[in-house]
Amino acid sequence: MQVYVLFNRMMAKNKETRNRNLVFHVPLVVPLTHRLRLMQTNESHISLEEVYEQSCAVRKIDPDKPLLAYREAMRQAKNGEQNMRARMEAYDNICESVVPEYILSRFIDRTITAPDQYWVFKKEFAAQIALSGFLSYIMNIGDRSLHKLSFSKKSGRVINSEFYPAYNQFCLIDCQESVPFRLTRNITTFLTPLMVDGIVASVLTAANSCLLRNQDVIRNYLCLFIRDDLLSWNSTKMSVPDDRGQRKLETHLRDKIRNNVGLIIKRLHMLMPSNQENKVARFHF
Repeated sequence: MQVYVLFNRMMAKNKETRNRNLVFHVPLVVPLTHRLRLMQTNESHISLEEVYEQSCAVRKIDPDKPLLAYREAMRQAKNGEQNMRARMEAYDNICESVVPEYILSRFIDRTITAPDQYWVFKKEFAAQIALSGFLSYIMNIGDRSLHKLSFSKKSGRVINSEFYPAYNQFCLIDCQESVPFRLTRNITTFLTPLMVDGIVASVLTAANSCLLRNQDVIRNYLCLFIRDDLLSWNSTKMSVPDDRGQRKLETHLRDKIRNNVGLIIKRLHMLMPSNQENKVARFHF
C-alpha cells in the first residue's frame, strides 16, 4: 500500500499522468502481519474469478473443466508438460470449447447499459489494467490468478490482492513467468485493439516516464520496502532471537536489498530508456 501512495503522489505532480488522471486504488488496510492484512471491500467489487464462475453457471459448465481438460491432455501427451506443442493444442482446445473470449465483455454489457457510462468505465478499466500490469512488470510480480484481480463495477478501478514479490534461495526477486502481468484474451477482447494500442500503451509510457524522472527518490523508498519485505520473508525461514540478531540479519541482507532495487530500476529502463541513455546510444552508433 505504501508503494501505491508513493506512486500516486509522484503521478499527481507529473503532467502526463495528471492529465490522464492516473491513480492506483488504495483501499483501507488493517495490517495483522507484514504479509497478512484485512482489506476494505465494497459490494461493487467483483473478482475475475467470480465473473468466470457466473459465466460457467449460465452455460452449465464445471468451473474446473479447463484444468481437468489440461491435465488429461498432458497425461496423454508424450513427455507431458515438456511437450510445448501438446500444451499449445490443449490451450487452443480449451479456448474453443470451454473458455470463450467474450465472458468479460458480456458481463460488462449486462452490468452497464448506458452508453456514456460504458465508455467511461471502459476507458478507466483500460488505464487501471495498464497500471496494474506496469507495476507487476517492474516489481516482477507473477501469479496474477483470477481471484487476485478484482475491479469495481461502478468506476472500473482495479484492486490487486496478494500483490507482493516472491524471492528465491538467494533472496532475489524471482518470477518464472514469461509475462508477469495479466492481459488475457477476455480482457483484450473487451478493451478492443483501440484501447490496447491507445489507452494501455499511452498509460504505460506516461507512468514509466514519471517514475524515471523520480528514480533517485524511488530508489531510496524501494530500499525501505524491499528491506522490510525481506526481513519479514526471512523471519518465516529462521527465528531472530533479539535485536542483535536483527541487526546481523540486516547487515547480511544489505547487498541483497541493493541488488533487488537495482533489478527494479533496470526494468524501468528496459521498458523505456531515459533521455541520457538514448544520447549515449546515438553517440556510440
